[in-house]
Order: sequence, then C-alpha cells, then structure tokens
Amino acid sequence: MCFLTRRLVPDSCYASIEKKQTFSPSVIVIGGGFGGIAAARALHDASFQVVLLESRDRLGGRVCTDYSFGFPVDMGASWLHGVCEENPLAHLIGKLGLPLYRTSGDNSVLYDHDLER
Repeated sequence: MCFLTRRLVPDSCYASIEKKQTFSPSVIVIGGGFGGIAAARALHDASFQVVLLESRDRLGGRVCTDYSFGFPVDMGASWLHGVCEENPLAHLIGKLGLPLYRTSGDNSVLYDHDLER
C-alpha cells in the first residue's frame, strides 16, 4: 500500500513517478501548403512533435496539377520566380531532379478564369 507522505512510502511505490520522462513540445501546423509543410518539417527537425492539419484530401496548397484531361494542367502555382541560390525552392527542385524551363512574357500564353487571353 502506498501512502501520500514520502516518509511512509517505500521507494518501490515511486519507481514509476520519479523517472524523469522527457517530452517533446507539441505543435499543430494548420495548412498543408508549401509554407505549412516547410514549417512542419523545420519543427520536426527541431525535435517537436508535429501534427499537420489540411482540410483538403491532398497536400500542396496552390500547387496542384490536374491530369484528368490526359495532359497536365497546372491548377494553381505554376511559376517559380527568382530562381537563384537565395530561393529555397530552387535548391529543393534541384535536389529532386525536377526540370525547370525559362519563360518570358513573349512566349507564354495566359488565360484568365473565363478562358480569355
């Protein structure tokens, strides 16, 4: 039987209580877009326990390519601006081996939501 006072309690009663348990801080990241994923990764790498919440059925935020037409159509973010050493996405894209293509206003065709140029 264990009593509440330390003097009357055998050490075996405190064996599970006295063990110092180390807990990592917990964080909830809301949004599974590029920023949310990057934040969750940085927190995880800093020893936080991370839960990433995303309301959609996929991660990526505005970055989404639709293949339902039989060819890829970018539904959101399509361009990576400022491809240089300072842009952290440029490093990630290079690491993943993904191709980058240079574009300019002269050779790009853009449509608005009404499919008008």
